[in-house]
Amino acid sequence: MSGPERYRWLTRGKAYKYSAAVGKGLDERRSQTCRVLILPKPGRRPANALVRFEDGTRHIVSTWSLRPVKGQP
Repeated sequence: MSGPERYRWLTRGKAYKYSAAVGKGLDERRSQTCRVLILPKPGRRPANALVRFEDGTRHIVSTWSLRPVKGQP
């Protein structure tokens, strides 16, 4: 895949927890783990990323709704 490897605190290929606010985004996916597939270019607003959840479903989500998974380097 082309594009940046990192965007702020996010790294392509690493796992993150989806944690959008209640009523925003994908309520049924809240607290689920996903992997970042494509990151936005630096300086891009709004900053959205393509992620794949553990069941294989892909979604475009705001980078601000992704939090690091505890225990992962």
